[in-house]
Amino acid sequence: MQVKIGITSGWEPGTVVEGWPLIYVNKNIIECIEEAGAIPVIIPVLENEELIDRYMDIIDGIIVSGEVLSIKRNVVKDIGKNILQNSNPLRYKNELAVIKAAKKYRKPLLGICRGLQVLTVVEGGSVLDDDINVGNDIIHQQGGIKPPDTAIHSIRITPVSKLWGMLKRDHIMVNSFHRQALEAVPDGFMVSAVADDGNIEAIETKGSDFMMGLQFHPEMLKEDVWKNFFKEFVSIVEKHIPVV
Repeated sequence: MQVKIGITSGWEPGTVVEGWPLIYVNKNIIECIEEAGAIPVIIPVLENEELIDRYMDIIDGIIVSGEVLSIKRNVVKDIGKNILQNSNPLRYKNELAVIKAAKKYRKPLLGICRGLQVLTVVEGGSVLDDDINVGNDIIHQQGGIKPPDTAIHSIRITPVSKLWGMLKRDHIMVNSFHRQALEAVPDGFMVSAVADDGNIEAIETKGSDFMMGLQFHPEMLKEDVWKNFFKEFVSIVEKHIPVV
């Protein structure tokens, strides 16, 4: 049977097309999963997040996807502190339910950009509210500067990490579309990549269970190494499927 990968979605309240609220997923993630030989299953943003558990019966692994729309035009205008949750409470509530379900049912999970940040907070770590681009020579938000399929800065990958095992690289160039950064890594996780300014670019679980978060968007990068990365992820998911 083909591996099925659940992909979390975002939503916006009707500002892209006035009056028509939308639930969306970055099409490139769908394409990467298809090319890797798996079946993508979109997990919608639900009003009743308790329904998330039912998706665990039909999927084998999970991608907690990144945000595409700027939080300034998304759901909440006056955000204040705790931006990650307050900018989109409904999406955050669904992502929380997905991550908890992934742990409960031991489904391999990959968090991308926002997905990394939500995974960090849910697991007991923390994310800064401040914009790390201010006064920084390294660009972490390339929107309006470089297109998403263009890498903009280098990251250093931890040699003993699962990420290194998937990429077989010590350094690699990545894209970047975030303003917040990880402050504290959750217990049970390790840092598997950092940028040259010390900002954390990837984390992963230390044990045999697979939970990994990437601060960049590998689905947008064209190099073969990233296509192989998604194939590796699908292979990892397949190996975690219980034998009946």
